[in-house]
Amino acid sequence: MGDLSLIAGLIASDGHLDKQYHGIRFITSDRTMLRQFVQLTEKYENKIWKSTSGFGSHRYIVYIYDKNLKSYFN
Repeated sequence: MGDLSLIAGLIASDGHLDKQYHGIRFITSDRTMLRQFVQLTEKYENKIWKSTSGFGSHRYIVYIYDKNLKSYFN
């Protein structure tokens, strides 16, 4: 349960639940937070990409495609 609590905290701080695609999106410019989130969620299907849109800073976006995990946090 500890890992799910950490994942929930990271989603609450820098992410959101995506209603349209039944997934979880996590956005950060901090590589340490990115590594932590990826390690905690490595057993779920995900996609990671780098974005420069928005406020001009480089941001990393992690999208987790897991309807059950998204429902759990919902």
